[in-house]
Amino acid sequence: VTHEHSDHVSGLTVLSHNFDVPFISTTGTVSGRRYLQSIPFVLVDHDCCIEVAGMTIQAFPTSHDVADPMGFRFEVRGEASDTADGEILDAIGWMTDTGYVTDEAFEALRGVRVLGIESNHDVQMLRHGPYPIYLQRRILSERGHLSNDQAAEALSSMVSRDTECVVALHLSEENNLPTIAVLRLARALGAIPTNATATEARTPDGRVTVCAAAQSRAIMIW
Repeated sequence: VTHEHSDHVSGLTVLSHNFDVPFISTTGTVSGRRYLQSIPFVLVDHDCCIEVAGMTIQAFPTSHDVADPMGFRFEVRGEASDTADGEILDAIGWMTDTGYVTDEAFEALRGVRVLGIESNHDVQMLRHGPYPIYLQRRILSERGHLSNDQAAEALSSMVSRDTECVVALHLSEENNLPTIAVLRLARALGAIPTNATATEARTPDGRVTVCAAAQSRAIMIW
């Protein structure tokens, strides 16, 4: 669990009552909501490295207006030899709810096959939209959310020859559109839209696909 805001934890009580699965988060996150303390969490540091279900999960700190948020790199390796760690077979990165990309995030997310990165808002839509000034300032702060431009700028340090897909995450339904987010990320990679609504793009060599994940409304694809 990345952090304690309600859009990330409100369903955990029901989930814990119906499924016997481990819940993992930081002490700060669990302390942030009283009802989370009734769930049997495994408490970790925001820079921990743990093994779960055959995967290595590397956590890294993010910057948000909560107690102790984090993002994750999920990695699967082959058999280790006597002299080296096993070959990386697959890696997926996940980072949302952060006002800027921390140094630890850059390090953890570099070269993952699938990169899920927050692309929360278009700055001009936010500034001219319905949100009051105090909320705009919170979102634009270093403890707020990544804009499309910030996410696009980060891609140059994260995308490598191993990257196959970049997914824009945590899109604001008031201050962003899937088309705007995808086009901005695509431009950073030289990718070209693959459909009329620009909800997906691909680099000319076909190596990297850019798309967006829905928040709570379905994304229309032409």
